[in-house]
Amino acid sequence: MKRFFLVSLIGLLLLSVSAFGVITLEFWTGFTGPDGRFMQELVDRFNQEHKDEIQVNMSTMLWADYNTKVPIALASGKGPDVGVAAIDNLRSFVSQGMLLPLDDYLGIMGIKEGDIVSSVWDATHVDGSIYGISLDVHPLVFYWNKELFREAGLDPENPPMTREAFIEAAKALTKDTNGDGTIDQWGTMIPVGWPNYFIWFSAFFSNGGELFNEDLTKATFASPAGMDAMQFLVDLVFKYKVSPEKVQVDADIDAFKRGTCAMEFNGIWMLTNYMEV
Repeated sequence: MKRFFLVSLIGLLLLSVSAFGVITLEFWTGFTGPDGRFMQELVDRFNQEHKDEIQVNMSTMLWADYNTKVPIALASGKGPDVGVAAIDNLRSFVSQGMLLPLDDYLGIMGIKEGDIVSSVWDATHVDGSIYGISLDVHPLVFYWNKELFREAGLDPENPPMTREAFIEAAKALTKDTNGDGTIDQWGTMIPVGWPNYFIWFSAFFSNGGELFNEDLTKATFASPAGMDAMQFLVDLVFKYKVSPEKVQVDADIDAFKRGTCAMEFNGIWMLTNYMEV
């Protein structure tokens, strides 16, 4: 599950509107495409509603650039006042002294713990202080092609709900449809890049795994739960041969849309895209 948080960076100055007139805030984000357009609409609406108080300048860049540029910009005193951070980066940003604790401002913002799902609320805290306000949550979704299920003699209304059932369904859905000796319809696809670690996380946590020990002094992802989750993904490719090797980023998406991949793990953001196919 991927989570994004709005964070106040250490460069944010809490100024009095009456004393300094309209406040201008620099807001950086890695949201592009449809997400970027929607975020710009939110910023435009905010600016219109607060035109005599606060104005926000939004700068958009690729996430890879964002996570590199923000620390450098802040170190030079030219960074943003407000930004977006994925849960993956939150603790790193805090350790670098980049974020402002928000504990004293929750009341001003009208935000309390009960307003936010507990697991998401907890994820915004580091060493007892809150460093971000949840913006959105992106769960991993299991998609399946009902037409291909029917053709394979599987019930499209009852997708596999266990690891064993998934493997058996994937075997039935992996086919050489034209008899040329080459598989051209796959049960699933496990990419070598994104979102493979999302899939691993899902299997890992389903196994009862934890990333760290209780006092956060030792990483535990290489536990039996983690190794078993990794072996499951490897076996889908090399043992059961229900996924091709070396699936590149987004190749699974294209294959699912073409009907040459029957079952797909991806984010909830793909829902509308897949429904249009």
